[in-house]
Amino acid sequence: MKKFIAFLILGVLLFLPQVTEAHATLIQSTPSPNSQLKEAPNKVVLSFNERLQRDLYYIKVYDSEGHLVSESTTKMSPDHTQLSVGLKKLKNGTYTVSYHVISADGHPVESSYLFQVGNGSDLLNRPAPEPANNGGQSGIAFSFYGIYELFFLAFAGWIFIGVLRREWIHQQKAGWYHALKLFFLISAVLISLSDSYGALSGLSGSQWGAYFFHTELGLISFIRVLLAVIGFLILQRFRWLDGLWVVGMIALEAAVGHAAVFHPVPLTLVSDGVHLFAAAFWVGGLVFLLFHYKSHLKSFLPFFSNGAFISLLLLVVTGFGLTLLFSPDISDVFKSDWGQLLVVKVFVVLLVFLTAAIIRERLKSRNPHAFKRWIKVDAALMFILMIIVGALTHLTPFPPNEPVYWKTDREGCTIATSIYPTNPGTEQTIQVAVQCKDRKMTTAEMTLQELNKEELAPFHISLKRDAARSDDDHVSYFTAKGSYLTIPGKWQLKLTIYDRQDNYIEVGHSFEIYRVKP
Repeated sequence: MKKFIAFLILGVLLFLPQVTEAHATLIQSTPSPNSQLKEAPNKVVLSFNERLQRDLYYIKVYDSEGHLVSESTTKMSPDHTQLSVGLKKLKNGTYTVSYHVISADGHPVESSYLFQVGNGSDLLNRPAPEPANNGGQSGIAFSFYGIYELFFLAFAGWIFIGVLRREWIHQQKAGWYHALKLFFLISAVLISLSDSYGALSGLSGSQWGAYFFHTELGLISFIRVLLAVIGFLILQRFRWLDGLWVVGMIALEAAVGHAAVFHPVPLTLVSDGVHLFAAAFWVGGLVFLLFHYKSHLKSFLPFFSNGAFISLLLLVVTGFGLTLLFSPDISDVFKSDWGQLLVVKVFVVLLVFLTAAIIRERLKSRNPHAFKRWIKVDAALMFILMIIVGALTHLTPFPPNEPVYWKTDREGCTIATSIYPTNPGTEQTIQVAVQCKDRKMTTAEMTLQELNKEELAPFHISLKRDAARSDDDHVSYFTAKGSYLTIPGKWQLKLTIYDRQDNYIEVGHSFEIYRVKP
């Protein structure tokens, strides 16, 4: 029996799905968001920066009355990065594109946008686009993931400590250990069900089987529950089996995190594995202390204090290294929710270091009451960190690239400019609308300059006047298409518009775009 279990865990380690992508990002769409089309399109095409899970996707298009106007089957490209769906014959009006995909790392990404056919609100009257919802999750969801991280690290950490120092297994309270492994099992089942629910949301029943048998996320959910059941039934009997189980669980969690995304993959996975081992030791030992404070404080705390200090150092070193791999430009850290939350995590970790230093100093007094309060403070900081970690796991390290929409008034004219998409290296559609009180503008030129790269020459763009949309009410439309935003950075837009007498208006606007995981 024990040989079978060992081979089972070893098989999990060897055949663990290699998830090698981050959250998928929509980089181009046809029609584009908030576009106004003279002719109805016959299909919708969405392109993403990375491959998607097969069999778990859809594009649905609705008219203004909520009727479905897209075909029932959404098609995926051979490289799994592009989706398309055919459309019925569309009348003039406003349409909503709704899509749902699963990143290869298992995170659901879904959002909606509008486009118009025929007459509708034009660029001059358009409200600024709202930031896209690329699978963002609520604070409740983050707390749920944080609770799972707490039970996972506490249980795995305690098993790991038992592998290092076997005598502590015989001194633990049986009720405490059984409760810990039960809560871990329950949280593992619930988090797997939660992931599955998010992945299958809006999909037909026929696609559910494909999820569990043909996707990395389905396999990972199954393996997580399998290892949790093994942990509940047979751990703390054989040291080698305990060690193999801990390695298997940590390898699984490393494989579904951001570390499996960035190159060099072996380095990031090993770094994340060390990070998780260190976190597990600290959390597992601290939870043990909270429930065995009176009976094992003097004997366990010196061992744990030294190990926790080493663990915290490893957490800082590996955490800093992983952050640099995720975001080489450290300034980008402050421009995404992931980065801002990471800053909060760093602050909490500094408080943990301060608390650990106080506990180590109070150890010298050998008076349990001298550091009892500080152990509780350490535990409170641990709970806060678990919630933060739960959120970080399900946020993307990259700031989003939102469409540029800018409107200004100058010399009796209202000028509106739109650029989409803004991801580096994609083809951009530039639209400019100008409405003047007493004159008609006939020519427009645009210059795009990346401000941080002096050696990069500016792009000079001659915009084409859209005669069909321009009218006699002093409204003119200009368009251009091309790959102009070639690299991430801060860009300066300069727009010059001329009337028939070559009088001109010059306006400018700056914006920033960020790199997208290739």
